[in-house]
Amino acid sequence: MWRFILEQRAYLRHSRAASNMQEYDHTPPVREARKTRMWVAGYPRNLLGRTLSDMPKKTKTHTHAKILKVAARRFRELGLDGIGVADVMKQAGVTVGAFYKHFKSRDELVVEALGTAFKDLDAWEEHAETLAQVLENYLTEAHRDNPGTGCAMGALLGDMSHASKSAKTVYTARVKRSLVFTAGLLPSEENADKRGRALLILSGLLGAINLSRAVSDPILSREILDQVRQQLVDLTAGNALSKRGAGLKQQELNQSTS
Repeated sequence: MWRFILEQRAYLRHSRAASNMQEYDHTPPVREARKTRMWVAGYPRNLLGRTLSDMPKKTKTHTHAKILKVAARRFRELGLDGIGVADVMKQAGVTVGAFYKHFKSRDELVVEALGTAFKDLDAWEEHAETLAQVLENYLTEAHRDNPGTGCAMGALLGDMSHASKSAKTVYTARVKRSLVFTAGLLPSEENADKRGRALLILSGLLGAINLSRAVSDPILSREILDQVRQQLVDLTAGNALSKRGAGLKQQELNQSTS
């Protein structure tokens, strides 16, 4: 009897506790919970997915540009055969195994690195207003001592004779562009010989910068830069003056005969 009474009291206490829990339970209804699950599984996840899917593309583009920047600099400093793919990737902070995710072959790396290196030359030419300024800025000791950030045409001139056809194509296109640029800076009085004069100037610049780097005598190296620069300045200035002088003499003759 007493056992039955005690069991009944325990049951009642348990029932009251359960009812109190339900009274103060703040768990959202099933419908609200379902909405919450749909919201979590919907827009935010899609947004996060898009963000994460874009990250590899941006990262790959950034890494690709970093590899090209390192290759463009090191090729100019050491030559096309002076550094291997493994060292380029290492200096770019990328594993060697990732190379073929960016390039099909070493030649493709060389071709793209040439294009990157020539962009430095593009920027340099854009800031040159006169031919004299080009000559003064190109044949300098600072340019001689820093091939990694200098003119790729000069730095890689010796490499092109044994480079691949695709690399030569890129290099040749750059030479043609620089010829047009140089000819455009020549005085307008020069007509038929403008391209020939541009070829002479470009050959003098590339030859002088390479010769100044090749010799071991620092005095001779400096002399090569100074003398070739001055000769080219005098040549272009003298030619323009002679053209103007000939024109003035012709005007004087025409006036005297009239």
